[in-house]
Amino acid sequence: MPSVLAGLVARRRVRPRSPVIVEPKYDGYLVVAARGRLYNIHGQPAPSWLRAAAWAAGAAGKAIEMSRDGFIVYMEVFGRRLTPGGYHRLHPRDYDAVVVDVAFVGEDGRPRMLPPEKAADAAELYGLRYVEYRYEEGSVIAEPPESLAGLLPAYRGWEGYVAKIYAAHGHTLPPDYGARLAGMLAVKARWESLGRMLPR
Repeated sequence: MPSVLAGLVARRRVRPRSPVIVEPKYDGYLVVAARGRLYNIHGQPAPSWLRAAAWAAGAAGKAIEMSRDGFIVYMEVFGRRLTPGGYHRLHPRDYDAVVVDVAFVGEDGRPRMLPPEKAADAAELYGLRYVEYRYEEGSVIAEPPESLAGLLPAYRGWEGYVAKIYAAHGHTLPPDYGARLAGMLAVKARWESLGRMLPR
């Protein structure tokens, strides 16, 4: 994905400016709650093991309730027993979950990503934990992949981080990858792919 961003920046489809939202990249599985059901990252019904993990994390029922009120809830389910890359082996819980995005389905039937300030408030109303995020300058995405790699040291112990830009923050988003329709573009910066770019 950093290479995709590099192409978008080079073709001036994305213009680096502030703010860029940055959040830790959890090492788990994405679960999407929509229309009262749980789905996997591919939009298929979540398999039983993933549904069970989301329920064990204490988040499934709340996310389903939220989805029945017109939201689409994107949450990362992870924990000591659910960490494909091993980053959460020492996590205090077997299963945990954190909301990483919230969309609202408008009158036109299209989902729009809420900016993190509104998404966090919405998740909190339903008793769900929202991912901790921070604001960074546009320089984080100005010269990918190098500029993305430069922020990795702040996320030691994580799989990496996710950088997001939102239309609600004044960014002009490209039509590529459905970013304009969704109102958000996300780029994952992982240790696995970018860590080698850092000085030893």
